[in-house]
Amino acid sequence: MSPGSTNPPLLDADSAAFLNSPVNSVNVATRDADNVPAVARAQGCRVSDDRRRVTLLFPSSRSADVLRNLRANGALSMAMTRPLTAQALQLKGTVARIEPATPEQRASVEPYRLAFAAELESLGYGREFAQGVVPPLEDECIAVTFTPAAVFVATPGPNAGRKLGAES
Repeated sequence: MSPGSTNPPLLDADSAAFLNSPVNSVNVATRDADNVPAVARAQGCRVSDDRRRVTLLFPSSRSADVLRNLRANGALSMAMTRPLTAQALQLKGTVARIEPATPEQRASVEPYRLAFAAELESLGYGREFAQGVVPPLEDECIAVTFTPAAVFVATPGPNAGRKLGAES
């Protein structure tokens, strides 16, 4: 546990490992003041060592509406799915920081992109389509760090919708 923390993190070790995997589809939904939704694909995800924070990487030009909403109200929902297995988690939370990605974070985007495209190709999608789903990073990369307030199993099956964490 983190110093001063009395509750265990909502993410267990297996969920954190899944979120840190380089072959997952990461979609993030936000809303504006009128509850109009915006969605963007993150190009990387990292869970903190204490499993209490999640950092998502976004290309700024293809995520403008989502980033604007996050700066305005901080509320987000993310869904991560592994194409090969349909394993999925949904996290809801509040943003703590929005800042330019570090050089190390930015360097992690290309390996993520290539691994994700390779998995799509292994499922029979054409190379051009697979690489176009997550195009190369051509502009500023923004790191969004949030604290999960709720985590749910989203994998199809009998456990879909089950809440994970301290009270589950």
